[in-house]
Amino acid sequence: LKRVPRHRVWHWGKLPNGTSTPLEILLLEKVSTGVDHLLEWLELSKDIVMVLECP
Repeated sequence: LKRVPRHRVWHWGKLPNGTSTPLEILLLEKVSTGVDHLLEWLELSKDIVMVLECP
């Protein structure tokens, strides 16, 4: 699990469905094997929580 406080997220992007999301999540969804794989992410009121699988 990786927790990032929302106030520390400086760069945002948009998912294909138009949802605003931290740039780190967009990039993790695009990268290939050899890096942490993003399984799920949650946007809470104060934090962004990412569930990652290590290779």
